[in-house]
Amino acid sequence: MRTLLFSIAAVGALLLSALHTTPAHAQATRTWVSGVGDDANPCSRTAPCKTFAGAISKTAPGGIINCLDPGGFGTVTITKSITIDCSTTVAGVLASGTNGVNINAGVGDIVRLRGLDIEGNVSGSTGVNVIQVGALRVENCKIWGFNSGNAIGIFFQIPTGVGSELYVSDSVISENGSGSTSGGGIIASGAGTGTARVSLDRVRLDNNSVGVRIQSNSGGNGQLSLSMRNSTANGNGGNGIAVLSTGAATVLAALDNVGATLNGTGLVADGAATRMLITRVTAIANTTGISTFNSGQVISYLDNHINGNIIANGAPTSTQTPQ
Repeated sequence: MRTLLFSIAAVGALLLSALHTTPAHAQATRTWVSGVGDDANPCSRTAPCKTFAGAISKTAPGGIINCLDPGGFGTVTITKSITIDCSTTVAGVLASGTNGVNINAGVGDIVRLRGLDIEGNVSGSTGVNVIQVGALRVENCKIWGFNSGNAIGIFFQIPTGVGSELYVSDSVISENGSGSTSGGGIIASGAGTGTARVSLDRVRLDNNSVGVRIQSNSGGNGQLSLSMRNSTANGNGGNGIAVLSTGAATVLAALDNVGATLNGTGLVADGAATRMLITRVTAIANTTGISTFNSGQVISYLDNHINGNIIANGAPTSTQTPQ
């Protein structure tokens, strides 16, 4: 009888233990990677993973992946809200012949990339390739060396019917694209009724084929906007900063304390639905300072420096008295 009671008690204890055991597949809200980690690990602080791809499957939506120490953590595809934060160390993403970070998340998802060094090693296609997302924040990152074909540092696609946001701060986007027109540093492209806000603050867009281009595709009727502050677009082979609309979509840019020097053309507005408002902008030593096409508008607040360009300075289409 005592043996029977002991057996029943033992079974009960095992069942109770099972109820309180975390399933092996459970995802953590914070995970870790290390240059000496292993993707077979649970990605905990004491047993970190080796790569971002290994950690992301073990990180809950809305969670955070942190870097314990310097390392190359590989390319990654993101399909949910997540933060990759490596602000305190050197976190490399080497993307030879491919994309560095692919993002295809939900329209309400927020993705944050902090402290990453994303390198294309010449043959890379796109540093950060955004197919869909609610909002992307790129902070304190370097994205460079993507030179394969129409390579791009950040390609921000805005599908029709979707509202998206891109925020880039304290980052360097350089040596991306091929020649003077293909690819570039940052390209945001809207389709159909897609809308987007792009905000660049303390960003260097230097030595790309094109610095930054915000464009609405043919037939679109959404609205795209660019806010660029305390930033530079220097030494780009083609345009430094360009807004383009080939349809009915409005494309609006507001530039404040921005330098555009040593580019093919410093500032470009192309299309009747484009407007670029400039204050405290320096456009010097370009081949052409300002160009407008197809009734595009550049509106000056009368406090800019547009001179010393090689072939032509160009001029704003109108001025606005500061209030």
